[in-house]
Amino acid sequence: MMGTKSLSPQEQLDIIETLVQEARRSFIYTGYASMVWGTLVPLGVVLTYFLVGRAWFGFIGPLWLSVCVVGIVLVARYYHKIRGKQKKTVLVERMVSNLWVFVLGLCLLAGVFAWLFPSFLSLPHLFCCVSLLVATGYWASSVLTAYVLLKLVAGAWVVQAFVVFWIPLYWSSLSMGIWAFVFEALPGLYLYVKERQQSRSSI
Repeated sequence: MMGTKSLSPQEQLDIIETLVQEARRSFIYTGYASMVWGTLVPLGVVLTYFLVGRAWFGFIGPLWLSVCVVGIVLVARYYHKIRGKQKKTVLVERMVSNLWVFVLGLCLLAGVFAWLFPSFLSLPHLFCCVSLLVATGYWASSVLTAYVLLKLVAGAWVVQAFVVFWIPLYWSSLSMGIWAFVFEALPGLYLYVKERQQSRSSI
């Protein structure tokens, strides 16, 4: 086409580098959400074992509903506050955010399906699906941001997807709680610290 200028190899590399840097800058804002879910899920697991030990099974459903509501409210309030400070939302940030909303939505759908049709999806199968979805989200994010840490976290969640089949059923929930804390809350803390450092340096 007339008027269309082809980019040189160096210009193409510069554009890719700019996109990667934007993706990294955007992705650190997911640290808070990872901390919230990586803390609430293990807490929910501990409370679930407490309820099971006392045969208070009727409280388990409301417990996890409360966990989901609290998590969603905390994360939504935080992102509303962050977006109020930002002047614009770049395309890469939208991609990363939508990716994790999609993964969270699939996890919730898997949970609802398991609750409605328990005979079709056992607890280990549910945990396997959730682990693979989270792993997919981290792997896709690692491609966008070139963070090696995210590839390691994605690999850990793939391992967890099969660990739940190797351990006794009673301990599968505890395993998910441990994985959520180590491979969700701790990486989230790392990203949140980077976000705070970036915020202070931009002042």
